[in-house]
Amino acid sequence: MLLRLQISHVLLGIDLHLYVPHELHMVYWCIGKMLNILTDLVEVSGAVLNIDYVGESGVCGRNMVELYICEVHKKICKGLVLMLVALEKIGYLRKPVPSTFTDSEQSFWQRFSTLSYQDMMLLRWSDYDDHVAVCTNMPTVYILSAAASCFVQAKRQARDVLNVQPSVLSTEQVEDMIAVELVAKANAAAMRLLRSPTNSAKLVHNHHKHFVTLVL
Repeated sequence: MLLRLQISHVLLGIDLHLYVPHELHMVYWCIGKMLNILTDLVEVSGAVLNIDYVGESGVCGRNMVELYICEVHKKICKGLVLMLVALEKIGYLRKPVPSTFTDSEQSFWQRFSTLSYQDMMLLRWSDYDDHVAVCTNMPTVYILSAAASCFVQAKRQARDVLNVQPSVLSTEQVEDMIAVELVAKANAAAMRLLRSPTNSAKLVHNHHKHFVTLVL
């Protein structure tokens, strides 16, 4: 599916370190947006009804597991957007000196213009800007609390996927969910610590190659 390739294209940019830190909430917002569309398409198409086995507790197909994994990724992306907005608001994530080359809208179109004119998907700058504006206008404590809640939910969802019949999960999916679980756990703890003054904050890929972990 074309949409899967487009998501992989954006994720490859993270692998290659093409995005600078202040662009990451834009990147995770776009990934979350595309995952929303992907899950909607899968549900509408009925692809989740492709049955692979019937277990003791009921029916579970590989496509259904992929849908669950998408939900985990959507939740971790939502938490990361909130976390990164909070870091920027607090001052740990600094933007470059304003210019025509560092303008946020300019960066958006440079990164995602090729993904913004597809019939199935419209990544609009206005939607992203509105979302960030709503988040930024929240009290910082509330943003941190909302991010922590997303990470706790993502951790629980990842564990639920890992508890699915082992034969349905590929080795890559198991490794992905374990890594997401670690990222979510670490970031949830970091959100609580950020409510108190700290000397430094660093974003690293020590657990997952795509989803960053905040190290204080």
